[in-house]
Amino acid sequence: MSYHVIHILNYGSYLFQERAKLVLENKSLGIRKSVPIEDIRALIIAAKGITLSDALISKLLAAHAVILHCDEKFKPIGITAEIERVLKIEILHRQANYKSLLNKNLWQCLLKTKIENQAKVLASLGADTSYLKKALQKKPLNESAVARYYWNKYFWEVFAEELTRRAHGNHLINKMLNYGYAVLTALCHRLVVIHGLSPVFGIHHIPRYHSHAFIYDIVEPLRPWVDIGLNLFFARQRKNLGELFFSDEEKTLKLWAKAFGHIGEQVEVSDGRYRFKLIDAFDKYIASISNVYEKKDLQQLWLPEFDLDDNAKVLTKWVGS
Repeated sequence: MSYHVIHILNYGSYLFQERAKLVLENKSLGIRKSVPIEDIRALIIAAKGITLSDALISKLLAAHAVILHCDEKFKPIGITAEIERVLKIEILHRQANYKSLLNKNLWQCLLKTKIENQAKVLASLGADTSYLKKALQKKPLNESAVARYYWNKYFWEVFAEELTRRAHGNHLINKMLNYGYAVLTALCHRLVVIHGLSPVFGIHHIPRYHSHAFIYDIVEPLRPWVDIGLNLFFARQRKNLGELFFSDEEKTLKLWAKAFGHIGEQVEVSDGRYRFKLIDAFDKYIASISNVYEKKDLQQLWLPEFDLDDNAKVLTKWVGS
């Protein structure tokens, strides 16, 4: 069985369900396509004038898929997901106690893996990683200091610009990063619900209005996958289209969305014994967090890490050869 992240990028598309399949019709473009609903993990609505039938939405949610909604600038603005459920009340109680030693130690594990993966991203760009390696030796880990160093190096190495994530929030690069992060967030959201966890109670961050603190926390170690993918994507587009590529922001975002749709199908990770498609690795990762809470044991935790030499090939497949 294949698992798909479906991006809807064409204005005026009509989506409905027929014989257990999602069917897309766009009469103005002469398009009619279908895919089994059980194979879909996320449906990303990244165009205006899209119509979804009520029956299709119900079938998608019943199949544990999520729908991510974006505005006309490709900015994710909402998510449609199935109703949360509690499988084991003790897991929910331990998750909700964000001041507990278990949650504090779990957060340090997630942050450590995030920084390790960020160091691998910088190493792949030929940047100096000594600061991050030193930061990993300090306890507790200083997330904000690492972030400042990482983003300054990342933006300079990839785009030859001294940008920061906050200072240039409306920059095309930030839009593309945020889009990729939102897709990861949607995929994690569906798995959190499946494994009986709450998206509300954070591991480190406290619940706030209009946010899901737990989703925000668990996606942290996964963000570098987007960062390195975006670097490869830009390198390819510069080669094929030159500076013309940067003159059309909408076209650039559509190309990135299409490339990012392959994230779960072509990128693989290993747990030392087996290889997993990245989308399946997310499942294993979040299931392990549920086990941590159930057994109060951090040894249950498994985090997807990428190997530079191995993933240079699969990530290149992801963004196109």
